[in-house]
Amino acid sequence: MPISASLDQISAGASVSASQSASSRNTLGKDDFLRLFVTRLANQDPSSPMQDEQFIAQMAQFTQLEQLQNMNSNLEQALSADLMLSQTINNTMATSLIGRSVRVQSNSVVIGESGTADISFDLEKLAGDVTLKITNDDGSLVRALRMDHVPSGANDITWDGLDANGSPVAQGKYNLEVLATDAEGNEITAHAYFNGTVDGVRYVDGAGMLTVGNVLIPLSDVLEIHT
Repeated sequence: MPISASLDQISAGASVSASQSASSRNTLGKDDFLRLFVTRLANQDPSSPMQDEQFIAQMAQFTQLEQLQNMNSNLEQALSADLMLSQTINNTMATSLIGRSVRVQSNSVVIGESGTADISFDLEKLAGDVTLKITNDDGSLVRALRMDHVPSGANDITWDGLDANGSPVAQGKYNLEVLATDAEGNEITAHAYFNGTVDGVRYVDGAGMLTVGNVLIPLSDVLEIHT
């Protein structure tokens, strides 16, 4: 058997072994790359050695592979550390808000023991018509509150806790949508919010959520904090 043929078979065998090892992990690691490279060097045909250009190119590929793997590992560690630090800061801040009054951006309205609920919203500009749509969890309309000639800025209205048929609704949380248009019927940007006192903190997937009444509030939804 010619020397070149036998060397090709040896190199091919090493390549198959390394490839099978890599395929079991679905990736070609730097150890697999180096094993293939060394095997090829050890079993190259003496009458046709690897050229310098080819040698340098393959070494450069190996170096780039190792640098990319190290960079990816360092990036994953940094992101993990940043996430843990962010959660720690948020959780610490959440506990410091217990007993404080907060203004919260929310598309929810809560009927408590009083049987009524105060609704607050901001308008970008004067509105000719405003409709507050109150729905339950399955999306069914509970009540629609209409207002006209509503000024820009902060506005408040009290929901008497009655549904569209005049019957008292059950205590709990309802969904709220504020629809506003100007005198020409153009849509106006509106944001609903409510004021309440933080009763406690509940941890959901490691993140601190404020409990205000029966509503869970993420810190990102808090607009103002008052003593």
